[in-house]
Amino acid sequence: MKKIPLTLSPNQLFALEKLLNQLQDFIATNAAGFSMKSACLDVAELVHRKYRKACGELDIFNEKKKIKVDLKYHEAYHLLQYIILSGLVMNLPFELQTIKNFLDQKLA
Repeated sequence: MKKIPLTLSPNQLFALEKLLNQLQDFIATNAAGFSMKSACLDVAELVHRKYRKACGELDIFNEKKKIKVDLKYHEAYHLLQYIILSGLVMNLPFELQTIKNFLDQKLA
């Protein structure tokens, strides 16, 4: 299965963690919604582990330090869909917009 390497700065990781924490409030109404929520929950667990590890380190304000997250293709696809849906409800911060643009290029 094709993996999508996602390289995040600490600010991007924190923004993605904040967005994925709101996933519990997402109410799926059809099979596509349930599939997206399920895949995003897997991504949320992965991102949360990286987030907890980054919070334990002292150099979280170093923008040169990058955190690598490998996503499976379907996880990256559903994460992109969730970010797009979230963008319809609220204005996306720059960090999430950058992640959205990267995933859009990789999945095209």
